[in-house]
Amino acid sequence: MNNIKLYKFSLILSIPVIIIGAMFKIQHWPLASLIISIGLLISLIYIVIGLIDVYKNDNKMLPEKLMWLIGFLMIPMITGLIYYLRMTSKYNRIK
Repeated sequence: MNNIKLYKFSLILSIPVIIIGAMFKIQHWPLASLIISIGLLISLIYIVIGLIDVYKNDNKMLPEKLMWLIGFLMIPMITGLIYYLRMTSKYNRIK
């Protein structure tokens, strides 16, 4: 359950930081690259947690695992949100 909290925190924190960094970059303000880099480093947390969870799950077949891998590498924000919604709905059904 602790991984879910860390996943949610890093996902919710990384998206606005990256968007703010992109806005700084568009305006040519200083520290834009640093802000984007910090946002991407924060996003690595939820990507790693998501991929570890996918590959430890024995219920998923190899094609589904590859789909999640490609999604997390190509479009991590959208894939992270979808995976979070699936993860929380799974735990809500158990309770």
